[in-house]
Amino acid sequence: MSPWTTDNTNSNNTDETTITVKEEVPRMNTTTTPTPQRLEQALETFVENLEGFEGAVQRFEEALLKLEEGALEGLEDNTCCSANQGPDLRTAIRSR
Repeated sequence: MSPWTTDNTNSNNTDETTITVKEEVPRMNTTTTPTPQRLEQALETFVENLEGFEGAVQRFEEALLKLEEGALEGLEDNTCCSANQGPDLRTAIRSR
């Protein structure tokens, strides 16, 4: 049966229309409180992701430090400077 029904009959034989609407709304049974096991699993996943992120940040910082050291070495021995310009980091990086 369709959730929408109409009744176009009228006992007075006029142009009036009577409409009856039936709407069924499905209900879901859900729990709003997670189980302790799910909370523990979510926490473990969060910590693993955080540790991976910390490792990535550490590798980035190490790479940045190497880049800075290379740039400073280039400045000290003038391998990155041209006659009329200041230091060029791209040249210092290429020279390593």
